[in-house]
Amino acid sequence: MTLPAELSDQIARLGKGMVQLNMRLAQVLEAVGRMPTDSGPDRALLEVLLDLTDAAGEALGRRDAQREARSGWLGRLLVRREENESLWRGLAMAREAALERLRALGIEPVAESGAFDPELHCAVEARPAPSPELAGRLAATHRRGWLRAKASGREILRVAQVSVYQEERG
Repeated sequence: MTLPAELSDQIARLGKGMVQLNMRLAQVLEAVGRMPTDSGPDRALLEVLLDLTDAAGEALGRRDAQREARSGWLGRLLVRREENESLWRGLAMAREAALERLRALGIEPVAESGAFDPELHCAVEARPAPSPELAGRLAATHRRGWLRAKASGREILRVAQVSVYQEERG
């Protein structure tokens, strides 16, 4: 069975993009392993790594959601294509390598559940709490936050942008 030309082109572009992302991620990981911790270009490089790691996680999450939503022959074909799947596996492996390197540097994501903490979270949306006990708790994360453990405590690298449940007034 031959794929339509447009679909083949899309798959080829996706493959090239993932290869480029994996190469860039490897370069950033190498540089992060050599960097001092606090400021200037090194901090900007760390931000790039955090953004790439988050983007890879979001892409993998969207892929999983699309898998669940797809039906019909075209969806099954896209999900099962071996070369397409190997690209996704490569992206997942690159993301895991980045997360391992970050953990080795003492860098961890901010918790995405639990109570709202203004030091770690920036509320970008308030949602009505489905029950009173959820008021003040995180409803969703829009952009992951990151922090680094240090001898003197913790350093917030990026606050998480979140939705927070709010008690309904009325």
